[in-house]
Amino acid sequence: MVRVLNINQEVYNGTAAWEYPYKGEHARFRITRALAYHSDKGINTHWAMREHVDGPLIGLIAVYEPPEEQGTVYLSYWISPEHSGKGHTSRAAAFVKDEIAIKGMGAKVFIASAFTWNMASRRILEKLRMESVEST
Repeated sequence: MVRVLNINQEVYNGTAAWEYPYKGEHARFRITRALAYHSDKGINTHWAMREHVDGPLIGLIAVYEPPEEQGTVYLSYWISPEHSGKGHTSRAAAFVKDEIAIKGMGAKVFIASAFTWNMASRRILEKLRMESVEST
């Protein structure tokens, strides 16, 4: 996770909660929070993206339901630049949205965001049939 997010700053842009470069302590915090959610709710929220079962990590996809926003699930994902454009993120995001967030977590609101200049990420959100909303 740290390697993927530190390949270049473009992969990392958009994650305002952490500073660049992405540090091991950030990964430990995210993993700890995910394990706590899994222990409490019985639902996994973070997945490694790999081209093959035993292959190296090429990306990460995750969902998060803030305790103060029950029913609202946020999607985040990153993929290593050398693996982008191959459909990995689109397939993973569709599965996570439909099977995990909506069916498993009961999401009523599903949120993901992309910078306007990040056309690849915007196409993923369009494939998920997400409504575009301008931020204020």
